[in-house]
Amino acid sequence: MLIDVYPVILPESSSLQRNLRKNFRTTDGEPLNKKDLSEYDRKVIFYDVFFDPSNQFIYALGPPLLNLWEGLSPISVYINQKKVEFELVETVGRSTTFLCGKLNADHQVRKKNEILIDLGGIFQYELIIPKNEYQNESRLTLMTLQKNNEIRWIKDWISYYRAAHGVEIVVLYDNNSTYQESLDQKIDSQSNSTLIVRWNFLYGPTESTVNHFCQLAALNHCRLKFGNNNYCLNFDIDEMLVLNNKEKRIDDFLKDYDVAYFSSFKVPYIQPEHNDYSYRDFPKRNRYSLKLNRRKKGQKSNLHKYVYKFSAVWMAKVHQVQFFREIPLREWLAVKILDVIERIQIQYTKLFKLEGKLQSFFDSIFENLVIYIGKSMLNSYFVPIEEGFFLDYVGITTNWKSSYWNRLEVKHSEGSSYELTEDFSVIRIFDSIDRAAIPQIKASETLE
Repeated sequence: MLIDVYPVILPESSSLQRNLRKNFRTTDGEPLNKKDLSEYDRKVIFYDVFFDPSNQFIYALGPPLLNLWEGLSPISVYINQKKVEFELVETVGRSTTFLCGKLNADHQVRKKNEILIDLGGIFQYELIIPKNEYQNESRLTLMTLQKNNEIRWIKDWISYYRAAHGVEIVVLYDNNSTYQESLDQKIDSQSNSTLIVRWNFLYGPTESTVNHFCQLAALNHCRLKFGNNNYCLNFDIDEMLVLNNKEKRIDDFLKDYDVAYFSSFKVPYIQPEHNDYSYRDFPKRNRYSLKLNRRKKGQKSNLHKYVYKFSAVWMAKVHQVQFFREIPLREWLAVKILDVIERIQIQYTKLFKLEGKLQSFFDSIFENLVIYIGKSMLNSYFVPIEEGFFLDYVGITTNWKSSYWNRLEVKHSEGSSYELTEDFSVIRIFDSIDRAAIPQIKASETLE
């Protein structure tokens, strides 16, 4: 099913535009160059204006207004000629703008609704927005933002999560792919179980992550427009979640918690035998988790991905969630403690150069500390690798960061922290999908 969006964008002819959040490249600290600046979103005010699933709230979600606050104030919103009282909030870190208006009996939501948004008496936008008739009753929803990945990868990714984890709804945000019409046809966009949102906005400068707004907005658009009282999986096309206990389901990790965080193993790009490759062509992963590899290099390693309960979260981020609009002391303190634990891990790993069983012993101590802090202070479960993890496939990529990082050229040598081991957990799922697709021959037919 194709899902339309209704953006609010400043006209190109207007001199008003969003200034940079910070003028530096994350990769080298230098000011942004001409190419970087061409990738920065200066004009979008709201990516979409929409109703929540209950049609009791109207939302508008966009990049941070930054310098545009003053020039576009006051903002007024009307639905079917009735004014809406709303709250406009920039998130912590000034990365996203939320407009939220609670509707009352005067705001009767129709099948099609006339929305008027007035920005400071300078710009008026008239939109016709449908009632939100999509009622997500699924137990598990999977979402991601993608651009120009091979369609066979996307189809395999969807098939895997449906077969391995029982995902019922997939929400695919497509960010300006060059094959959108073909994607709609081949990913079965007519099905209500696969939603394709054409998220055709500038992603942000490749080498300046502080100026990226597009992905964060997509994560929260999914939460607000399609959310229910169940769970959402936040994993990219190159990430496959694996549970080691076949008797456990994803929601078993969330019976007592609002979010479950998973660590990862890299699956390196080892030249496959053919160009038409996919996940099953990479049976080897790093023996050690990405967390350990990064610690040995002295880098922060808190790059978890997660599953969360839609209704429990105020904001979804790329690698973590935020439970409250104003971060309470308890949550702030827990994050700081986790950061200190990780710094200690980095230092002792570098200082003592621990290996083997001794390394595993100290790692288990720190892992149990992290699990305890997560459970007691964040209502979150940091899943031990023995129970579950995700595989991060280096070769499943468009290599869009190749200007400063060529994923396909990362070298892996035996005996190092990048030592490889075989892992067929994902391949087994694909084999079971293949077996299920083979028509069963009736016994009577075999006797002829």
